[in-house]
Amino acid sequence: MLASERVRALAGLAEVVAAAQAALVAVVEGSAQHAVEGAPSAVAWLTAETGVSAGAAKRTVSVGRLVERFDATRDAVESGVVSIPKAEVLAAAVLSKGRSLIYERDEAVLVEAVWTLSTAEFSKVVRRWVDLADDDLDT
Repeated sequence: MLASERVRALAGLAEVVAAAQAALVAVVEGSAQHAVEGAPSAVAWLTAETGVSAGAAKRTVSVGRLVERFDATRDAVESGVVSIPKAEVLAAAVLSKGRSLIYERDEAVLVEAVWTLSTAEFSKVVRRWVDLADDDLDT
């Protein structure tokens, strides 16, 4: 196996592990296990337990919250259709300012858009969706 093939294979495995970690962190947060273990938040717990930066922990917790709440998104992340970077883009957009209500309506469209777009292109689509969702929330 060529080194480039191994890099691609490892990247795929890293995606699977990151998706599983996000889902499990959501369980830790939902059960308040982080508090039982003395951490004030799931982000603080994940930082202490894994050594990742607070920013990386926050993104993981956010993806966990997203996949816990939205079934089609969870399925797409678990299957690899939605990469972790794209799930982070979605989580940042969806889980703020009440947009989760609009995402419930638009989830299928946004998850479908992932198939054909790079992360940069998908980020642009999500930014446009944020503008439209905010308009819907303002009316």
